[in-house]
Amino acid sequence: MPEREAALHNMMLSILFQVDKLYVCLNGYSRVPEFLKNSKVQVFCRQNELGDAGKFIMAGEKNAYYFSCDDDIFYPQNYVATCISNLNHAGERVICTYGGRSFNKRRIKSYYQSPCRKVNLIVPNKSRQEIEFPYTGVASFNTRNVSVRINDFVIPNMADIWMGMIAKRRNYKCIAFPHNGKWFRYQRELMEGKRNIYDEASAKGDAIQTKIVNTYNYHSMKG
Repeated sequence: MPEREAALHNMMLSILFQVDKLYVCLNGYSRVPEFLKNSKVQVFCRQNELGDAGKFIMAGEKNAYYFSCDDDIFYPQNYVATCISNLNHAGERVICTYGGRSFNKRRIKSYYQSPCRKVNLIVPNKSRQEIEFPYTGVASFNTRNVSVRINDFVIPNMADIWMGMIAKRRNYKCIAFPHNGKWFRYQRELMEGKRNIYDEASAKGDAIQTKIVNTYNYHSMKG
C-alpha cells in the first residue's frame, strides 16, 4: 500500500542482497517507486485483490528456495542463509517459519482471541516447534518439495490460514525455528497509524477466519 512505501524500501534494502530475484506485489500504487527499478526486482501492480497473498504471486517457480516477506519487517543479514540451512536439515516437505499459532482446542470461538500456542517474532523461541498456521511474513520453502500456488489463497488477507490449509492437504510440516526475539526488527515507527490486516480484521470481526479454521480442524480429526 502506498502509505507503507518507506517501510517497503527498508525491507527491500534488508533482503535484496540475499536473493537472486525479488518479486514485489504493489497494492494500490499509481506509480512504481524509483528504488524498485532494479535489475533484480520484478514488480506486479495490483489493486489489492490478492491482499497479503500477493507475496506468493511467483511461488510456482521451479527448483528454487522461495521466501515470502512482509513490508513491515526488516530482515537480518543472514536470514536467507539461515532459512536454507534450516530447510536442508529439517527434511524435504517442510515450510520454515519463525512465528505462527496452533490452537489448544479442535473447535475455536475466535481465530484471533481463542487460546492458542503462539510463536512470536519478538519473543525468544528456544526450540523447534511444529505449528498449524505459520506466519507467512517469515516463511520459506523449497519449491522442489513444497507446492504453493497463488490460487490456493481463496480469500484475500488470510495468507497464514491458507498456508496452514495447504500444509494439511499436501502433508507438509510447518516448523517454527528458534530465534532470540531480536533477530527480526518490526518497523514500528514507520507503521504507526498505517493499515494492517490485524486491525482491519479486528474491526470487521473474524467470523470467516474462524469458520475456515474450524473446517480445517474438523478434517484434521477425520484424518
